[in-house]
Amino acid sequence: PRPRPHQHPIRMDVAMWDATDVPGQLLDMPDTLLTHVLCHLEAFAEVAACRCCCARLGALAGDDEVWAHLCVAQFGLREPRPPPSVGDGLPCTSFREAARAWAAFASSLRLDKFRDTDGKLSTLAPSTIAAAETWAKLERWCSLNLRELGATLAPPATQAAWDSFEATVVGPAPTEAVRRALLPLRLITSLHDGQDLRYDLLTAAPSGAIEVDDETLLALSEDTDDAVLNRQRSLGLLGGYSAYDIHVSSRLYPLQLMAGWTCLLRRRMPLFGPSHVVIGASFDLSKHICLDLDTGQVLIGGLQRERLAPVSALPLARPGGTGDTGALLAWLGEYASRLSAGEFGAADLVPLSPITRGISLMPRAGLRCATAVTRGIEVAASAVHAHEHGSVIYSLRIRILKEGEAGYEDPSQRGYDTAQLRSRHWIIRSAGRVPEEVRGPGVIGKYPLLQVGGWRDDEQDRSGNVRPGKECQGAFVYQSMSEPNDSFEGQLLFVPGSLVEPTGPPFPVTVARFPLVRGSDEWAF
Repeated sequence: PRPRPHQHPIRMDVAMWDATDVPGQLLDMPDTLLTHVLCHLEAFAEVAACRCCCARLGALAGDDEVWAHLCVAQFGLREPRPPPSVGDGLPCTSFREAARAWAAFASSLRLDKFRDTDGKLSTLAPSTIAAAETWAKLERWCSLNLRELGATLAPPATQAAWDSFEATVVGPAPTEAVRRALLPLRLITSLHDGQDLRYDLLTAAPSGAIEVDDETLLALSEDTDDAVLNRQRSLGLLGGYSAYDIHVSSRLYPLQLMAGWTCLLRRRMPLFGPSHVVIGASFDLSKHICLDLDTGQVLIGGLQRERLAPVSALPLARPGGTGDTGALLAWLGEYASRLSAGEFGAADLVPLSPITRGISLMPRAGLRCATAVTRGIEVAASAVHAHEHGSVIYSLRIRILKEGEAGYEDPSQRGYDTAQLRSRHWIIRSAGRVPEEVRGPGVIGKYPLLQVGGWRDDEQDRSGNVRPGKECQGAFVYQSMSEPNDSFEGQLLFVPGSLVEPTGPPFPVTVARFPLVRGSDEWAF
């Protein structure tokens, strides 16, 4: 038989032979070279055919080196390990055993439709492992920091749920590009079908995103306390932020809501991309996280698409692209890694409102967070892009350092026991423009009185007088909005003691410069 045109010349189509057809010169090869030849086989049927040819070929076709190459070609599997959802997580005893496990896994999820044009699932193993590792990070973070959120993670999606989603959103004849974009989503939902939030169902049903009969809807509504529903607004797995009247907390939808909201937005929003699928959104739909089925990219947008086009959530120039796993898994994996590393964390999304406690996307570490300490007062500053609103939301977290922390000074060194904010001075920079300077008393009508471990929430009344407020724990948090300028910096003027009873002259506290613009090499969440 002639070698296949696109393959190595020494690889021949042994699937076409029977035992009497095997050329003598092939069997004259030593076992080592013959095994090398068999390692060029890339299909299970070809290896099976070799095992039927003759005893010697059959024995060599069972060599684990042959199966190692087969696992790489078929599944992208480079070590003998089972799928994460199979067995006890221990390595397989051989690549042949691993091949069986991965073939059974693919069959259990009915992944044949996701095969490449050459019949392979060449990204299955790296994508499945990435999905499992990402979920493991998210589960662990929730168990340590926000158990309420962890309790919202839904069980794996059923095959019926996936089939319904695919029929509704994709149609009967998806292109290869669409299949490639959907595989990571299938693997993600095979472990958790997004979040199970009663609030989201009660929002989607009246809007027409999903069909629920009136009796069921009434039962759902009566069975859920209003306080629970209000709490669930801020339990989005994909994080959030707030400033003034903006409150965002993005959840990862289950397949039912992905399909429902996607179809509704396609009908009602002319500029909603026909290839876009809503995989997550804020509780009020102001922010959308979409998967583009044509390109596989993750996009962030919102309801104001006439004015604000969706943006790519991944860096435009990412070294190595998205690897074997695709953009969706790369993005979700990056988010989980940053959450685990402490760049994002649990916080009241709306300051002083515990019912809004959730994952804050305001950076607490990394290049987008700037920290300065002046006379024992720390100011940590950072910003997050609210792409759906065309704005930047920034945060200043202000506190007196505690003993044992870097930069701590005792009262005798810093010169005060308490200190109260009197005024602010901001400098906002943009390329090609004169820096904008803003000065004013306090911040948003507040004059926090700092003390070790907390602060007093003093506010200005209608007469312009500063009145004592309630005692609060932790750092004073000031959040506001800006246009996407280049950077923000400034000073806060504090009075030792208090404004009413100063114990020394006012002193400036530095707000270190931090970026307000998102670079093309940065991620968006």
